[in-house]
Amino acid sequence: MANWKWLMVIGKMADGQWEVGKMRKYLALVVLLFVVFSNAVTADDTAKPDPRLKQKVTVDCVNGRLYSALDRISAKTKVTIHAGKNANDWQVRDMPVLVCARDIPLGKLLQGISDATHLLLSDNPVKNVSAYRIWRDAKREKEISDFEESRKAAAKAAASHDWDLLSKVKDLPEEAFSTSDPYAARDRQSQRNMSNIVSRLGLDARDRMLDGEPIVLGMSNSPTGIKPYVMACIQNLYDRDDEDRRHDGTPARQPLEDILSTCYITIQFDRGAKYPSMLYTSINIEGLTSSSFSRSVQSWLAKYMPDLPPRPTVPDIKLKRDDIDLRYKKLVLEEGRSAFLDAKIKLGPPKEGQRLTYSDLLCAASKATGYSIIAEGMAARYVSFVMSTDDQLKAMLSGKEITVRDVLAFSADMYEEMWYLDETNKLIVGRDYEWMETVKSLVPETRLKEVSAKLNGKGLALDDLLPMATLTEAQFGAWIYYCPEYPDIESSCRSFSTVAREFSLWMLYAALDPTDRATARSGKPVDLSGLDRAWTCRTMRKYLSRDAGFRYRNGLILKWTPTMDPATFTNTDSAPALSLWIETERLPDYPSKDFYTVHVKTETAEKSEEVKEYRIGPMPIFPPGKDPMLDKPKPKGNG
Repeated sequence: MANWKWLMVIGKMADGQWEVGKMRKYLALVVLLFVVFSNAVTADDTAKPDPRLKQKVTVDCVNGRLYSALDRISAKTKVTIHAGKNANDWQVRDMPVLVCARDIPLGKLLQGISDATHLLLSDNPVKNVSAYRIWRDAKREKEISDFEESRKAAAKAAASHDWDLLSKVKDLPEEAFSTSDPYAARDRQSQRNMSNIVSRLGLDARDRMLDGEPIVLGMSNSPTGIKPYVMACIQNLYDRDDEDRRHDGTPARQPLEDILSTCYITIQFDRGAKYPSMLYTSINIEGLTSSSFSRSVQSWLAKYMPDLPPRPTVPDIKLKRDDIDLRYKKLVLEEGRSAFLDAKIKLGPPKEGQRLTYSDLLCAASKATGYSIIAEGMAARYVSFVMSTDDQLKAMLSGKEITVRDVLAFSADMYEEMWYLDETNKLIVGRDYEWMETVKSLVPETRLKEVSAKLNGKGLALDDLLPMATLTEAQFGAWIYYCPEYPDIESSCRSFSTVAREFSLWMLYAALDPTDRATARSGKPVDLSGLDRAWTCRTMRKYLSRDAGFRYRNGLILKWTPTMDPATFTNTDSAPALSLWIETERLPDYPSKDFYTVHVKTETAEKSEEVKEYRIGPMPIFPPGKDPMLDKPKPKGNG
């Protein structure tokens, strides 16, 4: 009947019974329906199962990116497989992935890769021949951005709630602080002192803390009303450490008055991926730290304040819309005997100059069992030095056997990899719990290749190193420090500060235009008044507020103490003028290489002060034990 109605419409148009305007509208509609119908027919024709997807694939793609793994699989199977929306979609193409395929159907392999990477697998036929693409569609893009924004907002609300709770601790009755356990008594007293500090700092300080600016308070920069409580926190920790030293027979620390200028407390919003809503407080005395997370306060207060408002919940980082559970069984590593999990593998120590990666472990497990293993995220990174204390890892490196269960547990423990099993196709899929953090910390491979090429060619200038110096700590760790792909960059950049990279003074240099950068490199001060003043003040506050005290770096214990008060830059209007210049030098141990230090100076009518960022430069690669800087004898004590 519908077709007859269309014939009647067309007949009326032919007989001239319709106005010209109406005719044009209906003709356009007819053409549109014809195009849609034609496309639908084409889609139906190509919806038949692609027999090529049944071919079995065996291939190892380790320590690489998604695009390189798919290119290799495509070349092996003669099936077109693309990564990302297009060749410029590095946010998808450059995702780290491990593929150890063992006689698995191509279709199941591609589905496993898309499942591991939280991407979409689609068929985009070309001339009626299927061509496959693994990519992130608009729905997934929006889902990630919306989820991240809602999670950030909920995390801030929870941390703000914790701040308000901590400020109430001081109002608890005296009996709340009484306990027969001396250590618990000291902890509760520290919480009361912290409560007095937080309640007196005010909402402006809280809001800056929630924006990522740590609050650092020492005896020199604490307001008068807060200073007694800062002193009480430091004294409390010093006395507890003194008791421990007497009990253990350890030599006493220097008198507190002699080291008081280096002691401080920190209050910050912990932005960890899994528990991002912690209000985190710590007391620091020459490397000795006593830390406390705010969640412990909730249950304590509830005993005395039963009407406390509930703590805002933070959404789990794993997206709820997830059909992976329909295709796989969650692999429980603690379950009973399993032929797969209890299979033995044997892997000797890596070759000289090489470091073990999780890919090495997972590939060994795949070869020993015949199971395919696909994993995203950190599977292609170095095994952490922390794991060298594990008896099972020591056994494996000494040539002894360990189980597949142990291998999967290593990754699950260090990077919270979640493992899924498709028993029918003998496939294991690993998904990083913190996969959103992995996505955010991606660094374009082209950038790393450019730096690596210059390192091995004519050498690097300062502006070539700058992209590395301004990486976040997560990016530096994932793509340089723990990455086997670019050991030359890791070696050259190992003199970068490894703490609070987001608060680097190099960010100020990076914000200058090319002309001002050239002036700064010549050693002449450049006035920073042309930069956004609020951003400049925020950058200086963050840099000056980062942890002071002792840091273990490059085999040396270095003492770093801020020489400026972060509060100097709290008020944008009254903050002092800033200037910046670069110092270039050649070190005795590296006479042919230039090293750079950034200096920032403040000028007021009363005084001028200067701070500088740890130097960066293109260090060459040395065999283990032969680096003239790193392998110098370590100084004794805290020197």
